[in-house]
This record gives sequence, structure tokens and C-alpha cells, in this order.
Amino acid sequence: MDDNDVEEVRLPHLSVVLPHSSTEDDAKEAAADLIANSMKIAHFEIMSVILEETGTIPTPGGMRQGKRYLVAFRETEGEVIYIHPDYYKLVQGSDE
Repeated sequence: MDDNDVEEVRLPHLSVVLPHSSTEDDAKEAAADLIANSMKIAHFEIMSVILEETGTIPTPGGMRQGKRYLVAFRETEGEVIYIHPDYYKLVQGSDE
């Protein structure tokens, strides 16, 4: 593999639709509730929150006015086979 070959890897993620007045912190809180209670994942961290769209948004329950956030996360317990050396810098812009 040379420097021009890049393999796309997607983190587990979910989409939350919230009112127009919501913030990224609101999206983190809503996502954390879904991950812990609906997905039954006890140990995780939110890696990124991205505002995807605003306006009239199609949802399983019908059309809603608001903001759609894409929230990526990762489990913090369990077996990890490999972590890319630049993982944290690529995902959240830090060198943890």
C-alpha cells in the first residue's frame, strides 16, 4: 500500500434529530442515552458530533423540523485487534 491508497474505515455511528435550538452537547446527551439504553452498550465514548442537516428532516416517525446530527462512538471495553497510530489525531484532532 502506498501513500495514495487509503482504506475507508467507518466508526459505529447513529443519527439523532433534535429541535432547531439544540446544540452539539444536546446531541451528545441524546446519543449517549440511545447507546446506553437502547443499544445496551455500557462502556463507550463519543468520538465526534457532526451537524448533517437542518430544516425539514425525514424520520421513521414522519417529517420533523430540526437538526440532524451524526454521532460517532466507540466501545471502550472489549477486544481491540489494532488501532492505527494516528487514530485519535484523525478522528478528533488530538494526540491522546
